[in-house]
Amino acid sequence: MGKGGDLGRLRVISGPDVGMEFAVGDDLVCGRAPDCGLRLSDTEVSKQHFKIAAVHGQVEVQDLGSSNGTRVNDRQVTTAVLNPGDKVQIGGTVVRYERSGFRRPLPKGVTVTLLVVLVAGAAAFWFWQSGLTRRQKELDTHLHWAQEFEKQHAYNDALYEYQVLSGFAPGAGYQRRVAEMTRLVMRDRALARITFLAESDQHERAVAMLDSLLSSYPDDPEVQRLAADVREGRQYFLLVSQVRALRDQKQYDRALAVLDSAVPRLTGQRVASEAAVVLLRKGYDLQNQGRTTAARQAFEAARLRDGGNAEVGRALADLEDAARYATYSRREEVVRTPKSQRRAEVADVGHSELRVSTASAVEIGDTARAGALLQEGYVAIAERGDTALAIAKYEEVCRITGTGTSCYQRAAVKLQKLGRRAPSPSATASNPVVEARPAAEATPAPGSRALPGPSEQPHASATAQVERSSVDPADYRMVSYQEQKRRQAKAKELYWEGFGLLNDLKDTARSVEKFRQVRDTVQDPSYEFHQKATEWLRKLRKL
Repeated sequence: MGKGGDLGRLRVISGPDVGMEFAVGDDLVCGRAPDCGLRLSDTEVSKQHFKIAAVHGQVEVQDLGSSNGTRVNDRQVTTAVLNPGDKVQIGGTVVRYERSGFRRPLPKGVTVTLLVVLVAGAAAFWFWQSGLTRRQKELDTHLHWAQEFEKQHAYNDALYEYQVLSGFAPGAGYQRRVAEMTRLVMRDRALARITFLAESDQHERAVAMLDSLLSSYPDDPEVQRLAADVREGRQYFLLVSQVRALRDQKQYDRALAVLDSAVPRLTGQRVASEAAVVLLRKGYDLQNQGRTTAARQAFEAARLRDGGNAEVGRALADLEDAARYATYSRREEVVRTPKSQRRAEVADVGHSELRVSTASAVEIGDTARAGALLQEGYVAIAERGDTALAIAKYEEVCRITGTGTSCYQRAAVKLQKLGRRAPSPSATASNPVVEARPAAEATPAPGSRALPGPSEQPHASATAQVERSSVDPADYRMVSYQEQKRRQAKAKELYWEGFGLLNDLKDTARSVEKFRQVRDTVQDPSYEFHQKATEWLRKLRKL
C-alpha cells in the first residue's frame, strides 16, 4: 500500500478490499491482474478495469473496456476528471479519490458565465448608484429653487417646484408645502384684483372683496397692509372729489381748508400735490384779474406745498416775464402831450396840429407792436435758439418803424450781429419827427403817412382807425406781449379744465369743447398747451 503523493490517493471504502489505500500516479492501472498497480480481489472487477492518468495537473480516470463498466458518482463514464471526494465504483468495490490542497477548477463555460454575470452585476450596481445620485441632485436642485422662490414671494414658481418634489418623494412631506403655496397663490390673486379695483376708483367693490379676504386671512400682514392702503385710498378719493368740486367753483380757500383738515388722517405727498394744484388755479385766476402780487403769493405757497411741481416754477417764471415786459414797455412808451396843452396848440396851429396828433397816435401803436416783436425775437434766441424766427421778428420791426426810432436802431443792431442787413421802412412806417406847417404847405415827410386836408377832416379819424386796425386782433402772433400772456394764461386754464373733465368726470364732450377753446385762444402751434390740446383731440378722434 503506497502513500499519497502529489496527485493524491485512492481509498477503498466498500468491497472485499475495504480500507486499502493506493498512491495515485501517472498510468496507474486498476484491476485483478497481478501486474496492476491497484490490484483488487473483487471477482466482478475486470483484469484491467480502468487506468489513472495525469493530465495538466488533474487526475483523469479512463475505462479500459471493462465488462461491468466504470461509474463516477453514480454516472457511467468512459473518461472523467476526478476531483477530491469523487467516488469510483467498479463491480462491487467503491474507491474514493482524496487529494489535499486541491481546488476543483471550474469548467471553461462556467467561468465565462460567472465573469459575465459579475461584470453585468457591477454595471447594474453602477447604474443604480448613478441613478440614485442623479435623482438626489435633482431633488436638491428643485428644493433649492423652491426655497428661493418662496423667499422672493414668487409663490407660483415655488408651487410648481414643490409639486415636482412631491412627485419624486411622495412620503417626504412636500404635500404640506404644496397646500401652503396654493393658499398663498390664491391670496396673491385676490390681492392683485383688489389693487386693480382700487386703482380704477372702484373702492366699494375693493372694500367688499377685502372684507371677504380678511375673513380667510385674518392674521396675514400683506392682507392687513393692503386693507389699510385701500381704506386710505377710498378716503383720499372722496376727499379729492370734494376738493375738485370746490376748485371748479373757484372756492379755493374752502378747498384748502378741507385738505388741511384731512392731514391728520391722510399723510403723504398726494395731499400736498393736490393742495399745490388748488393754489396754482387760484394764482392763475388772480393773475388774470391783474392782481399780480396776490398771484405771486399763491404760487409761492404752492411751491412750499409741493417743491417738485414743475408747473409752479413755470407759473412763477411767466409772472416774472410779464413784470419785466411791463417795465420794458414803460421805457418804450411815447410821451404824450397833456390834453390842455394839446387843445391850445390845436387852436393855434389848426389843422396842421391835428395831422401831427393823428400821426402820433399811429406811431404809438406801431411802437408798442415793435416792442412786442423785439421781445419775441429775444425770447426766440434765448430760450429756443430759433435764429430764423428771431431774424423774422427783427425785420418786421424795421419795416413798421422809422429809421430814427430806437426800436428800428435796436433791431438793426440785432440783425447786424446775426449777419443780416436791416431792411428799409415800409411806405406806411411811422416817423418820429413831423413838423407842424400850415395846411397849404404841409407835405408828408419821407416814410410817414399822407394825412388828409381840411376838407377831408371828418373822414380822417375813420381812416386812422382803419389803418390801426389793419392787423387782425385774432392773429396771435401780431398782438402785444401782454395780450399774448393773457391769452396763454386763459388757454392754460382751459386746458386744465378740459383735462380734469376727461380724467376725473370722464366727460368727453365737455373736455373736447375745452381743448378746442385752447386752440382758438392761442393759435400758435408752438405753444405748449396748444400742442397738448391738439394731441388730446387726435387721441379722441375729434380733430
